[in-house]
Amino acid sequence: MALAWKASWVQALEGSNPSPSARNYFVMAMISTGIAQASDLRAIYELGQTVAEFEVNDQTVGFWPQAVVADAITSTDVLVIVARNDREELIGFIIANLNKTLRKVLIENLVVAPHARGRKVGGVMLAHLVAIVSGSGYEYLAALVPLQAESALRAYGEAGFSRGHSFVWLDRTLSRHFRRSG
Repeated sequence: MALAWKASWVQALEGSNPSPSARNYFVMAMISTGIAQASDLRAIYELGQTVAEFEVNDQTVGFWPQAVVADAITSTDVLVIVARNDREELIGFIIANLNKTLRKVLIENLVVAPHARGRKVGGVMLAHLVAIVSGSGYEYLAALVPLQAESALRAYGEAGFSRGHSFVWLDRTLSRHFRRSG
């Protein structure tokens, strides 16, 4: 089934220039994806809080402050895609920074709930993201992935991403909202 899924998505997405209605939903094997709505805020934030992969150091918050996630959902320069299972439970999300001037999309976060991993949820969300940004003036898509996140690296590879150089993450907190308390 995975090969048929991959082939059908490649055929569906090659050369596509999605209309505004294509921004609504892709459906694949009981996984639906769509653009996040304000009503998704709590579920996105709670899922983001539970995933340890967001840890960059012991001084900076592990996931975006809730107000930042709320702003991202309504922003025109950030795209938030959500995935749901057949029970309409939010099981994953992508937060992507859209930079029109640089023609670049940077995936800030790709999260799949631990109980939903291994079911191509990340791949379905990536396919939806590619369908939206392709033909919309963006020419480059990038993501930062921890070196030890083999399943994430595999998912990105299956979605056509090339593995690049390894870097050290450097950050500087400019407000209390991004400082870890305690």
